[in-house]
Amino acid sequence: MRLLIVPPHADFTLGWRAEEGFEVLDLARAFVERIGRPEGLRAEASRAVGEGEAGARRALLLHSAAGLLERSTEARTRLRALGAALSGSSAPDLSVRLRLDDLELAQGTTERSADTLAASVGSLPFEPELAAALQACEGAEVLRLWLERDQQLPAALALAARAPRGLALELCGPFAQVHRQTLSRLAPFERARWVDAAPRPGLLGLPGSRLDPALGWGEHTDAAGWCGAVSLSSLAAPEALLGAGCRGALVRFCAVGPVHAQAEDGQRLPVETLQSACAALREAGVPVVGEWWVGAPGQSEAERSQTAAWLEGAAPFSALAGVRQFHWARERAPASWRGGPVRWLPFPEDRDLQRSRPFEAEGGLPHAELPARIEALALRLSQRFRLAPGRLAQAIFSTEASPSRQAHPALDPDCAVVELPVALSGATGPAFYAVNLRKGGTVQLDARIAPPLLALAGRRAVEGNPFERWPAAQREKLVAALTAKGVLAEVN
Repeated sequence: MRLLIVPPHADFTLGWRAEEGFEVLDLARAFVERIGRPEGLRAEASRAVGEGEAGARRALLLHSAAGLLERSTEARTRLRALGAALSGSSAPDLSVRLRLDDLELAQGTTERSADTLAASVGSLPFEPELAAALQACEGAEVLRLWLERDQQLPAALALAARAPRGLALELCGPFAQVHRQTLSRLAPFERARWVDAAPRPGLLGLPGSRLDPALGWGEHTDAAGWCGAVSLSSLAAPEALLGAGCRGALVRFCAVGPVHAQAEDGQRLPVETLQSACAALREAGVPVVGEWWVGAPGQSEAERSQTAAWLEGAAPFSALAGVRQFHWARERAPASWRGGPVRWLPFPEDRDLQRSRPFEAEGGLPHAELPARIEALALRLSQRFRLAPGRLAQAIFSTEASPSRQAHPALDPDCAVVELPVALSGATGPAFYAVNLRKGGTVQLDARIAPPLLALAGRRAVEGNPFERWPAAQREKLVAALTAKGVLAEVN
């Protein structure tokens, strides 16, 4: 038997098919399926709540995740809940901290091999999945690890270090190839053979998702249809994309306005062409999802403001996935930038697994200021678009309508109501909270308001409108206040 193992923390909404003769063991998906069990989340929350204020905050996330996973069938809501589950499950004794689409080391950075190696011998949250994989290796001849991103490296190193010495070890994948020279010097990978192999990804989605399981991920697939990133320039010929089987297009851009749009490589496309292409693709049932990369060389504050205003008013995209920081991947940095002169900087000596190519450009926003600016732009655009909860295939291409107005008070679809035995402030006695995982807000609730909200969340039995016991005028003010705070959905 030959095994292809996908280590955590890869995109768990994708499914993988390996070449003939290999059996796929997707640990990334197995880990998230285990973490996402509501009963396990509630048990972990009970343990965390006794760990002081930090533990109480973890418990709040875990209970929120459990509540929404039990209540919702909406893909993006469930993904947001899984993000809360992963963050809440990142106990202080673990060597890594998890988010929906990312992994950080408790000490150091994944861009430094020594830090990642140290994390791999620490306490990892995927221990049950690693143990199952090692058990499967007992009867195998070949263990091939798929390394697509740096977030998988701690688990991959742990697997390679613990695998039987007589088992042939192979490494493949984009991250493995780009950083082969550095990775080959790490003790767990010293005996590995690098192979040029790529399993075929498909849009598997979460259990019960609305995605078509026959869809491939990325243009280079043998599936009849596919979703994935396309260049802005390819929209000049939408009929070619349709002919190639495109069923969903992710378009990255740096700027857009009334005259032209600018791609991540600096090339420009007339905005009329962009609008016409998006309309033609939508007519054919193909969503075009935009992703704004902020911080391109030489971009001014006026250009950023113009792009934000244009997106709010005239964006032709079916959806906006998010607002990201502009970067050039280490292996794809262009020889020149069409938007203006760029000065390449040396790679930091202490970061031998650096992901992106450092650069400077005149007139651009300093890199240190970008995170705050991006957060502000994302908050602004979230009033117009329901941004994807993470950079996962299903998060990007799942359709999600705006919450519909309700005839009676109802919880916001992404809001959980949680009862904790102690308050986040450390005060004794039970405390009640409403947590909106889409908007990122947490509201401590008056004990008199909590029962009807718990009833709306399905945590308590009630008949009729749970707010009916309040006088009409008082009820109207209460519902308006809870709606403004993201606890309740809008009512007619």
